[in-house]
Amino acid sequence: IVIGLLALVVFIVFISNAKDLSAATNMAFAAVISNLVMMHVGGALGVTLGIGAAILVGLLFGTLNGILVAWLDINPFIATLVSSLVFEGIGLVITDAQTLNFMPKGLLKLNRTYLAGIPVMFLFAVALYIIGTYALKKSSFGRRLFAVGTSRKAAFLSGVSPVLYKMIAYW
Repeated sequence: IVIGLLALVVFIVFISNAKDLSAATNMAFAAVISNLVMMHVGGALGVTLGIGAAILVGLLFGTLNGILVAWLDINPFIATLVSSLVFEGIGLVITDAQTLNFMPKGLLKLNRTYLAGIPVMFLFAVALYIIGTYALKKSSFGRRLFAVGTSRKAAFLSGVSPVLYKMIAYW
């Protein structure tokens, strides 16, 4: 399920005619920070803050990649590879290269919950795919993202900001 969600995110970046080699590292680094927050705060507040921290880390990581690729016009392979290596190194330093295996019982229970014999997390992933497909096919955002990916110059001449939409793709 996690790999499927990661594929959805990378697909959005690919539509904008960019590449992202750092998506897995982004996810892993966000998980490290989330896990540390959950361990140190504890309880339901820790879970809430941990999930919020993971989302914030993902947004910051994506913003950095967006700035490097869209704004500074650095080759996406180089920019995302470098950011991936930097954040992987930071994660290793933070954890002292040790595996973090703390998981609150509530999250473990959610991961093991079924609805009509189907894992709830799978249903969550399907819902995100449906929302993502709708957003890409039916919304002006999706049309503009495809325009930027097809022809950056034509998108610009049509009034679409290629830099903005490429940055949004990395978020």
